[in-house]
Amino acid sequence: MSTRAYREAHREELRAYYATYYETHREQERARVARYNETHREERAASRLKRLYGLSVTEYDALLAAQNGKCAICGRDTANRLGHNLAVDHDHSTGEVRGLLCASCNLRVENWPPSRFGHVLAARYMRKSVQVEMFATLELSRNG
Repeated sequence: MSTRAYREAHREELRAYYATYYETHREQERARVARYNETHREERAASRLKRLYGLSVTEYDALLAAQNGKCAICGRDTANRLGHNLAVDHDHSTGEVRGLLCASCNLRVENWPPSRFGHVLAARYMRKSVQVEMFATLELSRNG
């Protein structure tokens, strides 16, 4: 019997075993997971970029270089005061990546309705994004 077949046949039994094991070895498991997360930080970040936005690390770096290492709206440097990289801004309906934003601009764009968010630079950024999207659609319809 293959490993997969065995696991499928004994799913509940294995689930109970692992739950009991975790309860009796909670601290060791937490320490193991923390060690793994620490030693695989870059791989986990690359995997997250690919899974959530379809970007490779190379593509993220190219986008960052195109923005001169700064937020696409306010122009702040790459890392914020906590050392986090710029967030990937994307259209939630299409998944299309628009640019890289600092945490505060990313929050403003998330809560976009213009009446609540009167920031001129962000409005320009969002208009530019819509114009680029419209141009791409126009080009596709011309060429298609």
